[in-house]
Amino acid sequence: MTNAVWKDRVDTALMRLRKDRWTAPAVRYMEIVDDVAAGRGSAADIARRAGSHDMVDRALGHVTLALLGDEAAPRLDQGGWYESDGERYRVAPDFAEVWIAARDAERRMEARQSA
Repeated sequence: MTNAVWKDRVDTALMRLRKDRWTAPAVRYMEIVDDVAAGRGSAADIARRAGSHDMVDRALGHVTLALLGDEAAPRLDQGGWYESDGERYRVAPDFAEVWIAARDAERRMEARQSA
């Protein structure tokens, strides 16, 4: 998948997460996906920081739904955004690049607004 396609999908996912901020732990979900996209540790490390494996699963599921709609999450080699062997998460490099850039831009904007 191209960066342009990932950008559209990531923008949609972030928009939906921001919209759900009042009904779901959307900020926490975004932070979990930040860790997964950046490869910050094993699945156990990420779950420990998130509070539980269930929280990680909910975050990944929520983002998958926002990225793909009702489509089943495909494997990486079929255009998916992540997969796990239970010990580590592997993320599509283009997705990771676009997600991290979008979240960094979001943080910079929030910092400017609060200054």
